[in-house]
Amino acid sequence: MTNPIAKGALSAIAIPAVSVSYAQDGTSTQPNALGMRPMQECAYQKRGENTC
Repeated sequence: MTNPIAKGALSAIAIPAVSVSYAQDGTSTQPNALGMRPMQECAYQKRGENTC
């Protein structure tokens, strides 16, 4: 079986690029009173189990 993409040749397959920027202030790593990060807290609230 041979490789359809020749060695050294450019591929015709397009790879999408994504650019993401973050606030570099450390807020996403700071836990709340229950020890959860903001994304965990959001998921917890959406489950409807925030009846502590």
